Amino acid sequence: MNLNICNLGVIKEADIDLKSLTLFVGENGTGKTWVAYTLAGLLGPYGYNHYVKSYMKGRTKFQYEPIEQAIKRVIEKGNASIDLVEFANAYAETYINEIAKSVPDWINRFMATKRVNFDDLKYLAQLLIIDEPEMNLHPAAQAEITEFLCMLVNAGLYVLITTHSPYIVDHLSNLIHAKECGKGEDVKTHFYLERASAFVSKTDVSV
Repeated sequence: MNLNICNLGVIKEADIDLKSLTLFVGENGTGKTWVAYTLAGLLGPYGYNHYVKSYMKGRTKFQYEPIEQAIKRVIEKGNASIDLVEFANAYAETYINEIAKSVPDWINRFMATKRVNFDDLKYLAQLLIIDEPEMNLHPAAQAEITEFLCMLVNAGLYVLITTHSPYIVDHLSNLIHAKECGKGEDVKTHFYLERASAFVSKTDVSV
């Protein structure tokens, strides 16, 4: 998923390519956390609930034809059905764009009251957002948590982290190179890695 962000905190404009594993890397004060919080609101329950309420009250300009037809049928016939897979394939991008348009309406409230609450955040399968996982961790522990996060990605979860730790970035680079070598257990020692199950494909990573 490609996102374009404008005028968010210190960030004037940025293009973000969200993949299975996404890292925001930079020094303090560069906007990493603000972007992570905004995505938490946009892709999580807060943005969803706001959008649904606005839609039900007729405050959104876009209308989903299958939903409108289903509502009409329920009123007329008493029942209706929607193919959710077909609906998602047709409208997923539109849905995200429509929620994104509403962000200026609620982002200040979200930052003030909900910004550290990532409970039940879901996007596609699940999106886990962690702000600076390296905090108070020994470099060896940072390497271990990097491998754990890559294992989550390989299991089907989506992970986004903000970091300015060279240990996390370097260890992730080793995991990617190990995956490219394709020798499984034999390559772990060469790259100072613990688990071959944590090797991750470069195509699944965005930095």
